[in-house]
Amino acid sequence: MKNPPLLTNEQIISFTSEELVEYFAGILTPPEKKESEPLIICPISTKIEVKDLRICTKCKIEKPITAFYKSNRATGVRNYQCIQCRKESYNSKSATYSRIRRNYKLSKVDYEFLIKKRRGKCSLCKKKVSKLNIDHDHQTDIVRDLICSDCNFFIGFLEKRAHLLKKAIRYLKFNRENPAWYRQEVES
Repeated sequence: MKNPPLLTNEQIISFTSEELVEYFAGILTPPEKKESEPLIICPISTKIEVKDLRICTKCKIEKPITAFYKSNRATGVRNYQCIQCRKESYNSKSATYSRIRRNYKLSKVDYEFLIKKRRGKCSLCKKKVSKLNIDHDHQTDIVRDLICSDCNFFIGFLEKRAHLLKKAIRYLKFNRENPAWYRQEVES
């Protein structure tokens, strides 16, 4: 099939999206060009960018639409607070306590008690860290204690694969007792 000739800007603007599809499918022909019109070629790959602005409901500053997160509820819908204000709200103490209450059913008093009890140390590896994660049983949602990110990942991994724990211990023990065992088999 032969490619249709390029359209002028005015021709593109005068077409609806359905007419453009029909034109490129070879069904529709463009209206005749008047001689007085200058011929302006518009490549197909040109994108017209509309710069929408929105006022953040928190900081009251007008910002480009790209400064707002896309909402998960609908495609293309943006939040009303800008990204910077959302991050500040998310990291505030009151928002942290609200998330803890909602996700773990743990009161502010109980959470602060756990923090004081741990003194910034992981309850599993005893390493002092700046941020402790709330460890909880995923089946019962009961909070167990506060642990560091490494231990949280480790526990989360093993919780689903407890049968691998003995195998992993055996593997590490064997390789500690037989360093570079594979070289010995290759050489003999």
